[in-house]
Amino acid sequence: MARNYRRAKFRQVHPRLFAFEGHMSICAIEEKLFGAAVGLIRWSKNASPLSRHGPGPAVLEPKLHLPENDTEQGQLAGLPQAQGDDNPRDSVETQAEGVWRVRTYPMIGKEPWGPCDEQCPPGGPCSHKTDEELRALEESPLGQDKIFTLIDTVTMTATIFTAAWPPQALIACGTEGGIERVLVCSYDWTTGTLFKEAVLRFPGKILESMHRLPSIRLGLRRTW
Repeated sequence: MARNYRRAKFRQVHPRLFAFEGHMSICAIEEKLFGAAVGLIRWSKNASPLSRHGPGPAVLEPKLHLPENDTEQGQLAGLPQAQGDDNPRDSVETQAEGVWRVRTYPMIGKEPWGPCDEQCPPGGPCSHKTDEELRALEESPLGQDKIFTLIDTVTMTATIFTAAWPPQALIACGTEGGIERVLVCSYDWTTGTLFKEAVLRFPGKILESMHRLPSIRLGLRRTW
């Protein structure tokens, strides 16, 4: 019952940010937050340079306009069809209620250190960080890049990124294409200055849960 309840739609979510040094799987993160792996949190698609994404499971979406060159069999004319596939990638299917639907593959976030995919050259180095490389960064000395994981309860995503000093605050500084550019900043209490450690990308809806400050002291790089 508890598992089914947690899988229901979100009506109200308290905006919270959880961050920790290091990295772990989504199942391990959910076990620490919710007590079990309930499938609520997902990896971000492109929030940081370490994020990865790829096509997810097939989804049938309503086709609003049916072109005149579509055949009666429901396949798009002139498009190649996959051999040995009863429901090819480019096929259009009909439902009992007469609604035309097209098969799509939405982009989803992938485990940043997961298995290689088509973007990795065969026999060559991986295009992404491996688990061994991330663990090596976790053991780097203070002042050098380390791995941190950020969990956002508004977007229900987890993001890994690198920072030389432990982050303390997120500062939204600009918008591009509806996506917010957010500075991940550490804090120097001796001078009251925030220092940029990394830049992340988040949906614009996070602004509704952020506080506005009249002014801040911001440094782009530490000098020690």
